[in-house]
Amino acid sequence: MPNDGSLQGFAEATNLNLDSLRTHKTSTVLLPLNTVLAKESEANLFSPLTKEVLFALREGGHDSILYEDARERRELVLRSADILVPIILFVEQSVIAVELGILANLLYDRYVRDKEDPPPQRVQPSVRVEYAQIDMKNETVLKWRRIEGPAREVARLVRDESNALAKQTDMKSR
Repeated sequence: MPNDGSLQGFAEATNLNLDSLRTHKTSTVLLPLNTVLAKESEANLFSPLTKEVLFALREGGHDSILYEDARERRELVLRSADILVPIILFVEQSVIAVELGILANLLYDRYVRDKEDPPPQRVQPSVRVEYAQIDMKNETVLKWRRIEGPAREVARLVRDESNALAKQTDMKSR
């Protein structure tokens, strides 16, 4: 995603509170999708899939939380068949590859498995995954990605990203 590389720019682009972003000390924060329906939302809008992603990451042993500020939390009501994954904010680099792998498994299990050969008239749901890696010490955005498309392709691309990051981490540790 285009950005100026600053945490402040990221907060403005996602309609989040900069001070609230600064206070999150866990390795992963699930962010609301406040810019999906309105630029200025009075509430934090989370997708219906948020709880499932949060539980999957926690079951995988990862310190993950929902973004919190003074605004009320509401579930985002979608008017289409599109599936929006909450924005995942990675604060700790060491967890990205594993947590993207968990997300890829969740997407595959929920939207692709047992649907490998859909009837020609049935369209596979569109999925959007967005994540960012933040360096909190320097308040910079190291990476901000959005992957969007048919569920099968998104699950595959997230898995590929997870594998590539795992290989990079493995090569750095040698």
